[in-house]
Amino acid sequence: MQVEAIKNVTPGEIISEKGFKDYGIHGDKAVIAGTLCRIEDLYFIKSKTMIYLPRKYDIVIGKVFFSCADYYKIDLCGCTGILPTLSFWNATKKNRPELERDQFVVCQVVRVEGNEPLLCCKKEGLGKVDEAFAVESWKIRMFYFNDFIKNIARNRTFKIIMAMNGFVWLDGEAETKKDVLNLIRSYQGESSSHSQSKMNVKDK
Repeated sequence: MQVEAIKNVTPGEIISEKGFKDYGIHGDKAVIAGTLCRIEDLYFIKSKTMIYLPRKYDIVIGKVFFSCADYYKIDLCGCTGILPTLSFWNATKKNRPELERDQFVVCQVVRVEGNEPLLCCKKEGLGKVDEAFAVESWKIRMFYFNDFIKNIARNRTFKIIMAMNGFVWLDGEAETKKDVLNLIRSYQGESSSHSQSKMNVKDK
C-alpha cells in the first residue's frame, strides 16, 4: 500500500481533497503542521508533532501527573485525560489499583468533551504498565493499514500495544524490544501490502 505525499500544510489550512480524513485533520482543516498524505482515499498529515487529538474508543498510553481520591489526571501529550479511580477492571472502593506520579497507564477514551477526555481501564489488558516508548503518532495509524508490524513479528517474539497518542508498549527480550523499537522509529511510510489476516504478534 503506497503512501503518496501531496503537499506541506500548516494549521488552519483547508484540506479540499475528497475522501476520508484522519490524523491531523479536523473537519476540513489541518490542525497540525506537516505533509498531507494519501493512502487510497484516506488522507492524513505526516508530522513529527506529538500533539494528540482525542477520539472516542482510542487506546492511549499516558503518564500520571496528579491524583486524588476520585480520579487521576493523565498526560496524553497535548491534552489531559481524566481517569476515575474506579474505572479499572474489577475495581471496588476497597480494592482498586493505586497509581503513582510518573507511572504509565494504558486506557481507552470513552468520552470526549473539551480538552479533557474521559478515560477508562475496565477492559482486560488495560491498566498500569512498566514503561512506554514515544513514536510519531501518524506511524501508529499507518500500522493499522499495513503489514509492517506483522512482517517484523515473523522472526521475533514480542507483545505490543500501539497507542493512538504516539506511544508503544513492548514486552519481550531486551534485544528484541530494542530492535523492534528501532524499526518502528525508522519507519518512514514505505509501501506495504494490505492484509486482513490476523497478526502473528501477540497483543496484550
